[in-house]
Amino acid sequence: MSTLFRKKIPFFYAAVIIALIGSYISSSLVFAINTIAEGYRVDYHQSPAPTIDAHNICKIVNNNSTVSKGVFVPTKSNNEWTTFINSSESGYLLAHGVTVSNCSLPSNCYLFEAYGRCAVSQSSWAPVCSAEAVATTQANAWTNISASDRTDGKAAIQYAGSHLPSGPGSWDSNSGITASGWNWVTSKEIEYSNQKNNQGPVYEVSVYKQICY
Repeated sequence: MSTLFRKKIPFFYAAVIIALIGSYISSSLVFAINTIAEGYRVDYHQSPAPTIDAHNICKIVNNNSTVSKGVFVPTKSNNEWTTFINSSESGYLLAHGVTVSNCSLPSNCYLFEAYGRCAVSQSSWAPVCSAEAVATTQANAWTNISASDRTDGKAAIQYAGSHLPSGPGSWDSNSGITASGWNWVTSKEIEYSNQKNNQGPVYEVSVYKQICY
């Protein structure tokens, strides 16, 4: 065997190994993207719309983006997932054609939600209701729920109400945290001035949890 041929063999195997490694990395990236740990890609007008069940929150993500592009759905943490959901229900993503809807639940599973919003009086700038009280009233009306789970849900409402954000400016929110096993979201709008066309603070409290019996 010539010296030249012997020298080419290691280079040949090195090239094959590099190609195999590259192929493995590429395929790993493709498969890893659609996992809770790495997040999901939802293509424009993807059909059927994918169901994503992460951190005990199941949603169907519909991408009808106004820019006709795929969208990345972050799910690694509870905070990332709930922030995406909130934006798809009432924020930037909703305004640009990305929406979410509730998953169909098994017959023994229920989604319990309570939501309260409290505006203010333009004359006194004082709250005209208690967002926690509104949400608690809804919790009292839940059906198909155990007494202990209802108690935990109401405790989460009170916890959320005591953790309203307080910064100035536009919408500030807290989300992605659990209390008594329930997910909760709060938001608070603090306006810069008391002009008559400016409603002042608006408070929102929301808790939710899927429970299967």
